[in-house]
Amino acid sequence: MSARDETSHEKTDFLLRVAHDLRGPAGVIQGSLDEITAALGEDAGRFHRLLAMAERGVAKVVRAAALLEQTGHLAAEGIALDSRRRALSELSLGAAESEGVVKILVVEDDDDSAALLECLFERQGWFVDTASGVSEAQEALSAKEYSVLVTDLHLPDGTGYDLLKPERPARLHAAVMVTGSVDEQERRKSEAMGFERCMAKPLSGQDIVDVIRSLARGAEVRG
Repeated sequence: MSARDETSHEKTDFLLRVAHDLRGPAGVIQGSLDEITAALGEDAGRFHRLLAMAERGVAKVVRAAALLEQTGHLAAEGIALDSRRRALSELSLGAAESEGVVKILVVEDDDDSAALLECLFERQGWFVDTASGVSEAQEALSAKEYSVLVTDLHLPDGTGYDLLKPERPARLHAAVMVTGSVDEQERRKSEAMGFERCMAKPLSGQDIVDVIRSLARGAEVRG
């Protein structure tokens, strides 16, 4: 094992240890809050705001632990593709396409979700750009060619549907809509707007990878 690999494993182990260490105290604090609330009984209402603040603090710690744990697992599975990404960034658009590179634009205003998707996709050897809103995404779509667009439905300055209005960008091959829940009406609407797939949160890593791999193959066939 190279020194670089050993360093990567150490960083991964550190992330997982920190995630584990955060979960323990968070659980203890939550248990204490439950006991305090029960002990206060009817008087708990008088301290509602303070208790609610404490609950939100615990929730943030638990969320941080979960994100660290997910990041650690992704790292353990080999997401460190910095050298490949640097090489791709030096290629012209035409050269990158000739090597069969899958290029994805992720549009997501939640930084944590965007980072996790970026790590997941880079692990597959795909080139990933991210945008946090409609305007930023439209600029990217006008400047580059993408195999697949993966966009959240609700964005700060519009919706994911706006990215295919009035028509799909000429250099975008396929699009995936991601929303909190998917019913038949939402699925039909997304298809009518030009999206190949509509997927519900929380996303399964393997499911979204399989969908993009299938759509990317279709993009290559269409040329």
